[in-house]
Amino acid sequence: MLQGYLDQAQRAIVRIELTSPKAATLRLEIDTGSQPQICIHEDLADQLGVVMSKGHRATFADGKSRTVFAGAATVNWFGNPLDVEVLVWPRGKSPAAAPTSGQGRNRNVPDGLLGRSLLNSTALSIDYVNRRVEISMPASQGA
Repeated sequence: MLQGYLDQAQRAIVRIELTSPKAATLRLEIDTGSQPQICIHEDLADQLGVVMSKGHRATFADGKSRTVFAGAATVNWFGNPLDVEVLVWPRGKSPAAAPTSGQGRNRNVPDGLLGRSLLNSTALSIDYVNRRVEISMPASQGA
């Protein structure tokens, strides 16, 4: 089980271990409306060594179209390495619901978003009263 918390802004936050290209623990806001597995800012992608593809246009929840980049990383997902898609938004061009940490990592701002495609085979529980978040793998999936 992955455990997280609700921050002061009521965002559901979980810590995810990135194992490659560089090891880091990311604080990601759960965004069930976001399709990509993980979304991070270009500055953080550079720090982590995420290799990005050529930019392409994407439409965000606010209806605006922006140029974004795709990359790949490996995370520790329930004790197993998992290759994930990383959507990288350019400096100064964050999507409407996304955190902006353009000047480096800020402990009060999430590092990015954890999207629904990574959550599809899990059970997500958010307890607003006790400010807890849990992501678990159903017993039939063996985690």
